[in-house]
Amino acid sequence: MAPRKYPCLPARDDTLEDNQFLGNPAIWSTFENFITFSNNEDGVLGEVLGNIRFRNMMIADSKLAGF
Repeated sequence: MAPRKYPCLPARDDTLEDNQFLGNPAIWSTFENFITFSNNEDGVLGEVLGNIRFRNMMIADSKLAGF
């Protein structure tokens, strides 16, 4: 998950010389007020995350790990 200003366009534009990612910049995405309980594995599992914030999360009784 790597949120962008224009999610339907490619993240990279090779026609731009200085910064190929300037045409579609990354933006913050916030997951908040999230409650998870008694999961078989993990409360939250993420790989290759972009500008993601987690706020006010409650994770309890997960089998392997909370986060």
